[in-house]
Amino acid sequence: MENNENRGLGNNPNSPNQPNQKPNGKRRFNLMWIYAILAIVLIGVNFFGRGSRAPQEDIDQGKFIELLEKQQIQRIDLVNNKDAEVYLNQKGLSEYFPDVTPDAEGTTSTPSYTFRIGDLGRFEELVENVQKEKEIKTPVYINNVERKSWVSDFLIGWLPFIILIVIWVVIMRGMGRGMGGGGGAGSIFNIGKSRAQLYDKNTSVNVTFKDVAGLEEAKVEIMEVVDFLKNPEKYTKLGGKIPKGVLLVGPPGTGKTLLAKSVAGEANVPFFSLSGSDFVEMFVGVGASRVRDLFNNAKQKAPCIIFIDEIDAIGRARGKSAITGGNDERLPDIVGRKEIFEVHMRGLKLGDDVDKDFLAKQTPGFSGADIANVCNEAALMAARKGKEEIDKQDFLDAVDRIIGGLEKKNKIITPEEKKVIAFHEAGHATTSWLLQYAHPLVKVTIVPRGNSLGAAWYLPEERQITTKEQMYHEMIATLGGRAAEQVVFGQISTGALSDLEKVTKQAFAMVTYYGLDEEIGNRSYYDSSGQQDYSLTKPYSEKTAETIDKEVSKIIEKAYQEAIAILTDHRDGLSQLANKLIEEEVIFGEDLEHIFGKRPWNNSEDEKLKDAALKAAEKEPENA
Repeated sequence: MENNENRGLGNNPNSPNQPNQKPNGKRRFNLMWIYAILAIVLIGVNFFGRGSRAPQEDIDQGKFIELLEKQQIQRIDLVNNKDAEVYLNQKGLSEYFPDVTPDAEGTTSTPSYTFRIGDLGRFEELVENVQKEKEIKTPVYINNVERKSWVSDFLIGWLPFIILIVIWVVIMRGMGRGMGGGGGAGSIFNIGKSRAQLYDKNTSVNVTFKDVAGLEEAKVEIMEVVDFLKNPEKYTKLGGKIPKGVLLVGPPGTGKTLLAKSVAGEANVPFFSLSGSDFVEMFVGVGASRVRDLFNNAKQKAPCIIFIDEIDAIGRARGKSAITGGNDERLPDIVGRKEIFEVHMRGLKLGDDVDKDFLAKQTPGFSGADIANVCNEAALMAARKGKEEIDKQDFLDAVDRIIGGLEKKNKIITPEEKKVIAFHEAGHATTSWLLQYAHPLVKVTIVPRGNSLGAAWYLPEERQITTKEQMYHEMIATLGGRAAEQVVFGQISTGALSDLEKVTKQAFAMVTYYGLDEEIGNRSYYDSSGQQDYSLTKPYSEKTAETIDKEVSKIIEKAYQEAIAILTDHRDGLSQLANKLIEEEVIFGEDLEHIFGKRPWNNSEDEKLKDAALKAAEKEPENA
């Protein structure tokens, strides 16, 4: 689709993609003129460097001696002590050039032959010896002639500088073309200018959503951007903020560029297109300058769309913990999250059922930016549904969308696959409910979100330290999905990829970082300084590496077998939960309590501590 669309733009006479045409319609300067001028100069050097004389036939020393012995030479002009110009007499002309008529002196005005003399002394000695041996009575003398050409002298002296200037001009023009600047050497001053191409009503951007096929789910979500641009008041009246950008993720050729252009065409706004690599330069500060220039141009065309292709060329992951995978920044606790919710809920029209304490409990691990996104997404969801207020369900849906992505209700899943997914998620829920230190379940769904076919939401305890038993129970619950497949169907699938990745990292951390393995003992190979990342060797021997692999495998396999044992003992409850999940697609903690009963472990003390902390935060003065 993209190839056809791009070809259509190329055929547009007003399109900036024309090879010799600028975006304003004026023709670009053709670089071929520079090559033509260089060719003319080289021809001129070759022609004028010899004065006004045409090049003659070169002869070797044997031929030259033969002419001397036959006394067929009228005179010899030694030009600049390098070349001998041989003028034949009437006898020589009649033998070699019978069609040439000699002048009054019996010769011609131009030499008949040229001879490269080599060493001057040897040449003069050669002429003298040949004439003595043949006893020539009328010897031929050598005339020394200095011949200069102002054109050749000028070019010989200045040609290197001319070549350097031409090369510099060509390079600068290439840079200017790449950055969309003017031509000639002046393009160097545009190096900090944006390279974005502008598509607007003058360039006939007529791609709309009807030209996009096969991307229905992405198109539904991206259509919201058009609605933002056309009806911003619909979302701002509830306190929501218009999203500043959309990230399109996918392999090359999947239609990301076409989808972005369809948004611009559908909304009828200008469209800036450029590549992320345009911001990467060898000169410090050039990339930042181009970013500023791009957004300055975009402000003049507002409202508009900026499309940055291949943005991963300039993206870089922020520092992450080698153990948890989380960002380096410290995440807020439950009290801090409640305060952040209060800040971002200012100006929002909230319903009576919105509970900040409940939302703070539902968002463990969320940073301040994540909570801001939850509040804004909840407002946008309420606006899409035409609500006058933002209620509790809008916030829950916003949390689900930020964690798992947009629901893919039209994703084709066979009944067999749906059953496997249901038992997989039910396995997670069952094991986590029946293990003392596993995180309690909040919600399980088999509605696909993002790249996931199902998901389970838990309410993790906010611990400052974690024991070996707590980590081990979490691993059992994580492996509960694959264990449920084994218990029910007698075979396993590829659906446990993320689960296996998680437990492998946890087991490796237990053994190598936290010293929680009996075989390795109280040793940690974690390097807080980060120097180990640049080391070519491991901080332990090959024998220790084998022991680490063995212990990691032993911990994971033991957790897997315990998950199978738990689900085998509670097979009936597992089936009830999975069937309910197939029927309703979403289940909550109350459903597990109805099937398995209340959890036998009393966690009321933890809840009391959390409630006390929240109440203490409410009593603090506002200026504290």
